[in-house]
Amino acid sequence: MEDHSVDKKNSKMGTLIGNSSVFENLIQLAALLFETPIISISNLVNDKLDYRASKGLNFSDLPAYNPLAEFCISKKGIQIISDFKNIDLLEGTKLSEPYAGYQFYCGTALLNEKGQLLGFFEIADHKPRVFSEKKIDQFQLIANQISIILKEELLVAIDKNRLKVFELSQLIKEEGLAKITEKNLLTIFDKAPTAMLIARPNDGQIVMVNKELQKLAETNELELLGKYTSEFYASESERNLFFSVMKEKGAVKNLEIGIKKNDGTIASCLVSSEQILFKGETMLLSGFIDITDRKRAELLIIQQEESFRSLYNRTPVMLHSLDEKGNFLSVSDYWLAKIGYQRIQILGKNVRQFFTKASIHEFVKIRMPELLIRGYDFDIPYQIIKRNGEVMDVLVSTIIEKSHDSQERRFLSVMQDVTERKKIDNALQKSEDNLRTIFENTNIGYALLDADMFIVSFNQSMQKFVMNDLHKTLYLHTYSILYFAEARQQTLLQSINAVLTGKVISYEINYVQPNGDDRWYKMNMFPVFNKETIAVGVVMAVEDINESKLKEIHLNNVVKEITDYKRALDESSIVLITNEKGLITYANEYCMSITQYSLDELLNEDLSFLDSGFHADAFFQEMWATIQSGAIWKGEIRNKTKKGDFFWVDCTIVPFVDIKGKPYQYIAIQRDITQTKNAEFELNKSFILVNEQNKRLLNFSYIVSHNLRSHTSNIISILNFLEKEDSETEKEELMQHLKRVSRSLNDTLYNLNEVVSIRNNINLVIEPLNLFEYVQQSIRVLGEQIRIKNVVIINGVDENFMVQYNPAYLESILLNFISNAVKYGSPERQAEIELSIVNENSELCLKIRDNGIGIDMKKNGDKLFGMYKTFNNNPDARGIGLFITKNQIDAMGGRVEVESELGKGSTFKIFFSQENP
Repeated sequence: MEDHSVDKKNSKMGTLIGNSSVFENLIQLAALLFETPIISISNLVNDKLDYRASKGLNFSDLPAYNPLAEFCISKKGIQIISDFKNIDLLEGTKLSEPYAGYQFYCGTALLNEKGQLLGFFEIADHKPRVFSEKKIDQFQLIANQISIILKEELLVAIDKNRLKVFELSQLIKEEGLAKITEKNLLTIFDKAPTAMLIARPNDGQIVMVNKELQKLAETNELELLGKYTSEFYASESERNLFFSVMKEKGAVKNLEIGIKKNDGTIASCLVSSEQILFKGETMLLSGFIDITDRKRAELLIIQQEESFRSLYNRTPVMLHSLDEKGNFLSVSDYWLAKIGYQRIQILGKNVRQFFTKASIHEFVKIRMPELLIRGYDFDIPYQIIKRNGEVMDVLVSTIIEKSHDSQERRFLSVMQDVTERKKIDNALQKSEDNLRTIFENTNIGYALLDADMFIVSFNQSMQKFVMNDLHKTLYLHTYSILYFAEARQQTLLQSINAVLTGKVISYEINYVQPNGDDRWYKMNMFPVFNKETIAVGVVMAVEDINESKLKEIHLNNVVKEITDYKRALDESSIVLITNEKGLITYANEYCMSITQYSLDELLNEDLSFLDSGFHADAFFQEMWATIQSGAIWKGEIRNKTKKGDFFWVDCTIVPFVDIKGKPYQYIAIQRDITQTKNAEFELNKSFILVNEQNKRLLNFSYIVSHNLRSHTSNIISILNFLEKEDSETEKEELMQHLKRVSRSLNDTLYNLNEVVSIRNNINLVIEPLNLFEYVQQSIRVLGEQIRIKNVVIINGVDENFMVQYNPAYLESILLNFISNAVKYGSPERQAEIELSIVNENSELCLKIRDNGIGIDMKKNGDKLFGMYKTFNNNPDARGIGLFITKNQIDAMGGRVEVESELGKGSTFKIFFSQENP
């Protein structure tokens, strides 16, 4: 085995040598995390185990050799043993006494980076345990921290052919810096097991790094050479502190600093640096010790200590500790809250001041000797005096904690307030006396039978039930044979035998009385257990339930009949029940299925909660007037589901009235008639559509007939003139007229064709369009006209408003309405056009308002959207735009309305189809 001696002189943690406080903190941390009775930290000195700290063990009992530790060395890493019998290595080996009889062990050998043994970290338990991955990680973290401390406490010899880090400082001390040859320096630098670098002192440029530094920074030599320490150190303030110390003292010793790794993470290090002469220049030689794991473990220890302190003070348990003289060392916040004192009034005071004399006598004369021998006491009753003078009954559990040298002891105690429990016990005693009185006077018959079913005791009611003197039969006859017919004896015997196995038997029986009447009884049988929880008897209770049973049978029949009716109603109808104010108190499953509301959402809402807004207020006023008078109301109602879908019901509302004829609740039975109503609406819609189409067709035929006849008449007239005219000049003029008439006819045919196309296009592409963006696009197209007319246009449409529409139709509609508003602006004021989305009677519409010349609606309202209808003297007006626009709106399932006043302006409302959002 290698040399594991301690070089205390050169230890970088000399302040910790001989001080076990760090290891004690780690033991406390392990106790909090793993909750095991045995924990130990040891290091190897001269081939023997030196135990630095432990829990649950005395140092005097600790072995110098431990086969479990040897097992950890052979296996490497964390070793968990749950069954010691299966460990081959331990066969024939006598386990050390502290671990004998334990069923769980977890330990690891602590090694340095060269694989040399530093010591052991071990825990054990007398009961089986299962460690999660998280627990194993925590165990490894503590082991890493112990290794760091041991490595820094023990500068372990690595190999005789390799130099230790401290040899550099020793060589400098003995021979002086100037005497170290460059070759020796390079050898030390290259083989040192500590990360080192050489940098220029003036600017910190790195000129050389060793392999250990490359490992620490997780990069290669090429990435580091030429860099500056300002890039290598993580914090500018730490780098400035480094150079400040170097400037002041000429060297740096164990300064904590962070360095940047290649992956961007920070490693915490202790850096030491001195000036050296290298290649004829003064350089800085720096060595780095990675303390990242130690810092993480120290932080974990601090956090765990804080958690333990917080847990101690905040736990809802009365905790305190005493020294050997009985003086308080600590008390928990809950202890103080229960007793009523401040901590300053307790600490240092003797326990005798706060316990009753009887409790102190009990503790000193009786409990203390046993406590000192056994080391613990559990649930011992005492009385403590609160600050207000009240006496509190408590149960105290105490353990003795000894120091490592067993010279000092302290008492750790947990107190449980049982004052109320004692009151309850007294009350239970009184209650038991009362129950005994009730037992003798109750209408329920009780009898106690032994395991052989002989009667042991009974009450007066039982004697009345059996109609016999039970006093004469005590311990003489079995209950079943004496009082039950032979046909029922076997069943009763089976029941009693089942009770004797620990079961409770309860049943109802129809028993024929001696006078021939049938009566119902309820039989209850309970087992009676001895201290070994073995059933040794039976308690039999007999209750006359004849009257209640007959009522129950009748009620069950009524309930079944009502349930059948209800089931039939629930399967076919929506059922709602309201109180006298019309607030819903009940809704069946069918109602929730149709409305898509949960019961909680429906309860305490009135029936208007489902209102779709279809019916006028007078409709519901008439309904409420009817049912509040006590009469039944019937009608059809359109309701709305949670998702906004409409459904129709055939509704009957029946008022329930009291003896004064005043309704106290209403039941609404509704039958879903949505399909019927939809079919009816579709039929009406088709009828209206056919009528409308007929009207449009008739109107269109008039337009076609009139326009084509006018054009053909003109053409015929011109042709007649052409036949009679001899002058070439006149003929040329007539030909020009003929061309104009022909072009006009072509325009008419184009317009008529466009109208026909709109009306016949049943496969229009419909897609979601952003209305705001289409308005903006129309404004840009008409930008020159808007600029010339100096028109102010306000686009009040929400930027996210979407409409299901045909893109070409939407563009055409907006261009027509906005261009008309621009074109017919009033010369008396600045033209202004505003577009907005409004909701009118649950319908969304685009409102286009202008302050132009307006339209005389009385004179021209019925002709507004007619073909070739114009209402002003504008030479560009053709009377086709509004006609085509209306046809496009109609084709999209919408409609258009107009409000206008001559000289004040117009408002066009374009209503969208109900299918739009």
